[in-house]
Amino acid sequence: MQCSARKTHTHEPCQAYAIKGGEVCVYHGGSAPQVREAANRRLRLLADDALEVLRRIVTDNDLDPRVKLQAAKDILDRLGIAEPTQVEVTTITLEDVQERIRHLRADGDA
Repeated sequence: MQCSARKTHTHEPCQAYAIKGGEVCVYHGGSAPQVREAANRRLRLLADDALEVLRRIVTDNDLDPRVKLQAAKDILDRLGIAEPTQVEVTTITLEDVQERIRHLRADGDA
């Protein structure tokens, strides 16, 4: 969203982007604590509506499964349940595998 303020000397609209959830840019008061808090409050008020839109997407059987999957990922991400970003890789030798098989067989015979 574009800043709603006007430039001081030319009175033309400011071309900068407003802060998230706000109406003005950082140069026109968007960095003030009370302005940031009001912007955050506006965003929090939209959270329920945004989640409802995502819920409808996930439960709509007529939508492309890829769209539904992305909506589901967005919901889980916002809940703090994210997909793993790191994969652990270990290497074992053929001898290690054979030893594990012998160990499993020995446990099975006991």
